[in-house]
Amino acid sequence: MSETQLKGLLLSTAHFIPLKSSDHLVVVVVVVVVVVVVVVVVVVVVVVEVVVVVVVVVDVVVVATTAAAAAAAVVVVVVVVVVVVVVVVVFACKPRINKKNCRFTF
Repeated sequence: MSETQLKGLLLSTAHFIPLKSSDHLVVVVVVVVVVVVVVVVVVVVVVVEVVVVVVVVVDVVVVATTAAAAAAAVVVVVVVVVVVVVVVVVFACKPRINKKNCRFTF
């Protein structure tokens, strides 16, 4: 069967399929349902992508905040240790800081 004969057969077959008005309604309903399903799937995919992006951004912010808090805690501990050492040395070596009055040997 040649291509021309095949096209003719398809066109004649399609031409002889009678559609009633109720069939038109079914076709419209099917098309609307397919369009709605496609739109819902696209919306769900977009929402999932947005949620994933938000979760990743929040995760990055939490990690950065935790790292900054840890660094700040280390700085605070170092400052407190330095202040305590200075206060202990100053009070241990009063009234003047020199080797004669100081209980610590430098």
